[in-house]
Amino acid sequence: MATQLLSRGTAQPKVLVESKSHLARNLSALMVAFLAFALVFSGRATLHLDRSSLTPFHDWLNQLGDWIDRSRNSNPFFLYLVNQIRASINSLVSLLRDGISIGSSLRPVPQIGWLGIVAIIGLIVYLISNIRVAILAVMGFVFLGFLGLWTESMDTLALTLAAVILSLIIGIPLGICAGLFPKFEKLLTPVLDFAQV
Repeated sequence: MATQLLSRGTAQPKVLVESKSHLARNLSALMVAFLAFALVFSGRATLHLDRSSLTPFHDWLNQLGDWIDRSRNSNPFFLYLVNQIRASINSLVSLLRDGISIGSSLRPVPQIGWLGIVAIIGLIVYLISNIRVAILAVMGFVFLGFLGLWTESMDTLALTLAAVILSLIIGIPLGICAGLFPKFEKLLTPVLDFAQV
């Protein structure tokens, strides 16, 4: 029994190594073939399109964008649905951004500033992982401050936190409904498959 376990244990890594080397060979062959075709057919039988040239599809997209800009404050779809969603998301992002980086005299909680953010990130990472990863996270955030990218980094962090919160608010109820109702899961699965693409 022990010899069977050992032989099984040693056979699996060998199969994984063989499949990885096979994949690497295939990818290398594909890259060489692509480079060969690129060298042989470079500039031949290709349609040249200047950066300033527009196709009918580009014109249609530009017209659609112009229509959206013109209709944003007059069309009921934008006024009562899209603008409301956008305002809600903007207020959530502003609340998060104000809490982590921008001070406000009307806010009930004090501004924690860059040192507070660095300390909180270090503590969270330490509680989840270990001291080495926490030190790395703290060094990364301090480095962002030294590069002069603190405000942009906190804007990105606020956007990311807002996206996570909204994803959880939408995703958890959808997951519960999909788990409870098989027909809803069958309806939701193609939508999620398409969204992953």
